[in-house]
Amino acid sequence: MPEEMVPGLSPVVVAVREVMHASRELGNRIARGSGRSATDTTALGLLDMYGPLGPAELAGHLGISTASATALVDRLEEAGDVHRVAHPTDRRRVVVHLETATRERERAVWTPVVADIDAAARELPPGEQEVVRAWLVRLADLLARHP
Repeated sequence: MPEEMVPGLSPVVVAVREVMHASRELGNRIARGSGRSATDTTALGLLDMYGPLGPAELAGHLGISTASATALVDRLEEAGDVHRVAHPTDRRRVVVHLETATRERERAVWTPVVADIDAAARELPPGEQEVVRAWLVRLADLLARHP
């Protein structure tokens, strides 16, 4: 986002906003390429990152209602991307598992992106890498505190 649209922001904040926008756009392009919605694609990424989750947990991560998450899981299950398993300790709940083929397909799409980001990070001197890492961890914590 151009700095002049929000006067007074530090150049770092402007750059963060640009990264956030580029990330959303990348997610949208990947979703379109796979024929899925951005939310469905994000859900698959969450299942890959965190492992099996219940529909309510997915809803919380995605910021959607549990009813919407259940419909999302239904779509992904019908597409063969996930399967439900009874919760190991609570018979009233289910846990959503990512199918191995879907995990491999999603990783094939995302691996080049992650590799490019990793290469860019490794270009920084070690001391700068630590400063950037610490600041990004702090930023993620700050973002998690807001609605």
